[in-house]
Amino acid sequence: MDCTFDIKSDVGLVRQRNEDMAAAIPEKGIFLLADGMGGHAAGDLASRVAIETVLAYLTEPKIPGRPRARKEKLLRAVAAANQAVQLAGHYSGQQGMGTTLVCLWVGARQVDLVHVGDSRAYRFRAGALEQVTSDHTVLRYLLEEGEVEPGSPEAKQVGHILTQAIGLEHVLEPEVLRLNYRPGDIFLLCSDGLSDMVNDETIAHIITETCSNYEEASQALVQAALDAGGIDNVTVVLAGRS
Repeated sequence: MDCTFDIKSDVGLVRQRNEDMAAAIPEKGIFLLADGMGGHAAGDLASRVAIETVLAYLTEPKIPGRPRARKEKLLRAVAAANQAVQLAGHYSGQQGMGTTLVCLWVGARQVDLVHVGDSRAYRFRAGALEQVTSDHTVLRYLLEEGEVEPGSPEAKQVGHILTQAIGLEHVLEPEVLRLNYRPGDIFLLCSDGLSDMVNDETIAHIITETCSNYEEASQALVQAALDAGGIDNVTVVLAGRS
């Protein structure tokens, strides 16, 4: 599996520490991003533990009972990460820490995705950008139910209150997707430090202008978030088949 990718992360212009984390194993087509929850204790620890746990589950050669199907592997990896973050919080005295998580697994003809929270995955195809994950937030629920209007004071008040997160004490319901892959597809994983600050039209324009150079594209995306105010950590992962 030959994948081209680049990862960029920046603490932003307001925060004192970076609670985002991203990682990749390009030879296996695996790419991950986590955004530790800033309103909870030790978000940076939560994101690191989640990433490390998922990577270990997906790549360690001997894990008893690991299923063969990618969907089940991803679901069990997320469950393992959820337990690991809870345990890390207990042993570190940082109960209540949590993180979002999005994991992309690129295959020869398809792409598998699992996500929890509001870190996003997009697919860029033939000049068009499509958000392929749905935010696990109160705002999304209220918008779908027609109880608030986009951009209204009520919508801004609930903001990004998560309905799902790794490490918290609730019933975890990760979303798993399988997408077809076409040559030339580019996948973008990002924390809300990008998606809150830069609209989809601008993201698509940046990728269109720089898609021949993933490093240039990812840096331009991060810079756009900083230019828009940089009020949060911003992390992007760009990945595609070589």
